[in-house]
Amino acid sequence: MSRSEALLEACAEPLERAAAMRFAEDVRTGAIGAPEFADYLEIEASFVATAARLHGWRSGTRRTRRPSSGTRRPSTR
Repeated sequence: MSRSEALLEACAEPLERAAAMRFAEDVRTGAIGAPEFADYLEIEASFVATAARLHGWRSGTRRTRRPSSGTRRPSTR
């Protein structure tokens, strides 16, 4: 079983509940227009980027975490 299949199986119930939410239905039926949906996606992307940064992930890198407390690395900026 692939990872995606295992995730879908493990999360089937919450995924079904999420898909039944009004927002998902409005997107599916086109009740929410493309510009509004694009705005929503930009807001969500910003939220994810902020959350990732707060948890130590650095933009443009993969699996790079800040050093643990007490350890310093030179800035790359």
